[in-house]
Amino acid sequence: MTFIFDLILLAIVILFIVRGIKSGMIKAAFRPKRIYAFLIAYLNYARLGDWLCRRFVEPFVRVKVEEKVIEATGGSAANAEALTSSIPEFFYKIASLCNFDIDTAAESAMQNTENAIIEFVTSITMFIANFLSAILAGIILYILARIALVILEKIIEGIFKARILDSINKIGGAVFGVVAAYFFGLIAAYALGYGGAALGTGNVELFSGFTIENTVIIRFFLRISPINLFI
Repeated sequence: MTFIFDLILLAIVILFIVRGIKSGMIKAAFRPKRIYAFLIAYLNYARLGDWLCRRFVEPFVRVKVEEKVIEATGGSAANAEALTSSIPEFFYKIASLCNFDIDTAAESAMQNTENAIIEFVTSITMFIANFLSAILAGIILYILARIALVILEKIIEGIFKARILDSINKIGGAVFGVVAAYFFGLIAAYALGYGGAALGTGNVELFSGFTIENTVIIRFFLRISPINLFI
């Protein structure tokens, strides 16, 4: 019964390699475009976010926050509670996630009674503006990166349509297929090997009598696992 799991794993590994050859190196390399785009956005959102904040978001948010605070306090902050009552509950939840205490900001602003509203507006404005700018920058960069990657993929595919380069593309696709097959096989081997052994001892019928020692493919993947370097 154990050999069935070996055959299933072997079939999936071969499928990965064949898929790599058919799709080619370019498609295989660009397949995880979402991950690439996310990494590009994550690594660069801070710089774009700062620029968006200074040029567009902060001035807009300042006007809106000022209107809310003045409307709630009547232009005169008698106490910290009057200031905090102007802030929507939604921003309290966001602030807690970002370790920003709105109540503390209000109490700090009240220490300067002449400019309490200005101080409070400034602190809340910067918090909201930075938060919104970071999200906006991440979304913009993700979309732009996805578009750029799609265009780049099409350009490189066009270049590799030449006969010689097409062969290289297929060989490269096979290499990518082998790499993908290795990582999938490794994960599957650990899942089937140790999970199957545990289920076998638990008298699950499908895995009854299953042991890693009786497998070939699963044992091979477990033996060449890079995890063994650290054990």
